[in-house]
Amino acid sequence: MNELFSDASVCAAPMFTSNLEKLWDNLDKSKYYDPDILIAKHTILPYYAPFLPSERFETLKKTLRVGNGSSVYMKLGKAASSLKSPQYLRYCPDCYEEEQGSLGVAYWHRTHQIEGVQVCHVHYCELMDSSIPIAQRKNKHAFYLLEKDAVNAEVLRNESIQNLDVPIFISKQTSYLLNHDLMPIGLEQLHSFYKNELLKRDLVTALGDVRINELKTQFNAYYGRGLLQSMNSYIDSEENHSWLHKLCRTPRVTCHPLRHILLLHFLGKEIIDIYGNHNSTSHPFLAQGLGCV
Repeated sequence: MNELFSDASVCAAPMFTSNLEKLWDNLDKSKYYDPDILIAKHTILPYYAPFLPSERFETLKKTLRVGNGSSVYMKLGKAASSLKSPQYLRYCPDCYEEEQGSLGVAYWHRTHQIEGVQVCHVHYCELMDSSIPIAQRKNKHAFYLLEKDAVNAEVLRNESIQNLDVPIFISKQTSYLLNHDLMPIGLEQLHSFYKNELLKRDLVTALGDVRINELKTQFNAYYGRGLLQSMNSYIDSEENHSWLHKLCRTPRVTCHPLRHILLLHFLGKEIIDIYGNHNSTSHPFLAQGLGCV
């Protein structure tokens, strides 16, 4: 770690590698390892970017450049989130075989490590746990390759995923977020986009209020209790402060990207549609910013 980061105490962080300015310095400021490139291509911050306030996004980028990566988890609210990260680094068996054959070495994919992603965005097969823990590693200063010792060759593929439509959508949208260097769209614009789409489905009243009870019923029925519970995203009929409420109300807090992806699929939309419509004119009633009912 001294050679890379000029600090022996730096931990190998799979998701949010920090001290990137030091790394860049020690790599002779190579144009291939500019901190902004490393953040965009080798951390999972781009996954969160569209759904963060611009100021917080820039603060997080600065933290990865010169600060302590562990604080990023707190600033993203991951420590208190009901959506828990996978315990082990994951891989796609087909990606592993292809990369071993064509490159001579397989590598970890960011998309495979994200909460809610169950299948590979390329091969659509179920992801497998490796033997490498994400958080509770024996050596927190070591980097681990995706090689034979990490692959659970004897583990059979789980055939429990019956309907691949939703898992594939989540995986592809997650990959899109990670690989398109998107900027924050703004909480107000997100709120306006969702309300306009809900309006088309008669889920907004003439006063601009979301018909939240009808939305909850339709949303739960669309996905089914089992799938939503597997992602800690089921909304109880009596719940009045769920993540879905937060997305529909005048925006004050951010929500996990997985919840945005779930709502987008319900609405028949994709991430790209938010950016394609964020300058559209809002419905006159929606500008009032009234709460949910």
